[in-house]
Amino acid sequence: MYIYLSRNIKISVITLVTLIIFSLTYTTLDTFFMLSASVLHELGHIISAKMCKAKITSVTVGIGGADIKMNGITSYRDDAVISSGGIVFNIFFFVLFPHHPFGIYNLIYAILNGLPICTLDGGRTLHSLLMMRFSEKCEVLCNIISCTALFVLWQFSVYLLFKTGANVSLFLFCVCIFSSLPDR
Repeated sequence: MYIYLSRNIKISVITLVTLIIFSLTYTTLDTFFMLSASVLHELGHIISAKMCKAKITSVTVGIGGADIKMNGITSYRDDAVISSGGIVFNIFFFVLFPHHPFGIYNLIYAILNGLPICTLDGGRTLHSLLMMRFSEKCEVLCNIISCTALFVLWQFSVYLLFKTGANVSLFLFCVCIFSSLPDR
């Protein structure tokens, strides 16, 4: 179920509920910084799409970020630029505010989205770059790299879970990524 903010922009109800719970769990400033990093990330994709002359047809805001539908992507290079645009924006804001929580949240957002896992921006960027060079073996290479990166991240999350005894955030992130992997 979605709430339409305009004809082409909608937000899922579960996302709104999650944001409310999140804002009650964390401090107001932390919530603001995290949401700002997320909005800037998506803005990076939109600006990159405009630079590549792609036409944005709709934006759906969900728990894992925004799904931006567009027409006019003409090359793997354009796709790689658009996929990495959000990561570049987050890194830019980290460089501007390296010792501020806002900068740290941007860095965390950039690192997690930059991982070479197929459902994340880093995986989509990797896929586009590999398609330019190894089109026939691209899917196999992407799957191997994606599964390896996700396995290492999951192992790290299990280590953190046992080390801290309470921090389940990264573990739940891995579960969400595992559940969103395409069936191949």
